[in-house]
Amino acid sequence: MNFKSLVFSLVIGSSTLLLSNPTYLNSPEKYESQFSSHKPTITMYTSPSCGPCKQMKPDFYAASNTFSDITFCIVDINKPGMNEIARRLHIQSIPTLIFSCEGRILSRTRGQLSKRELEKEIAQFKTALAGRSKDKKETTKVGAPSASLNKAQKHHSKRK
Repeated sequence: MNFKSLVFSLVIGSSTLLLSNPTYLNSPEKYESQFSSHKPTITMYTSPSCGPCKQMKPDFYAASNTFSDITFCIVDINKPGMNEIARRLHIQSIPTLIFSCEGRILSRTRGQLSKRELEKEIAQFKTALAGRSKDKKETTKVGAPSASLNKAQKHHSKRK
């Protein structure tokens, strides 16, 4: 092996280490743990025999490498215990994508998405997350003045 081949092998090998593949959630316990995570999550519900799922997986994998701030997961609804989760979530067709954060479902899609459609859904998910974050900050800001107002009202009522 010459020097160029060695360098090329190292570059290719280290770049694959940096890639982030979706996490396979293959037990109800693993699913519950991930679903309640504080990190934004996109979960693809699939089956090995599903043709549209197979066609969509490469784009889902690519998105998992592009959007490192989101956890991408795959649930095979045919695995023991996972079909009950699919029933509980009212998944009636596959592939289904569920966009969630902190144990709350923010949106979902049913059916095969093109790469462009998937990217659009992810962008909308990120916008919804930013809106939730902003709402939390505003709620905190709004809460503080009302607390001081209550103190002022109590102080004023003592004067009477």
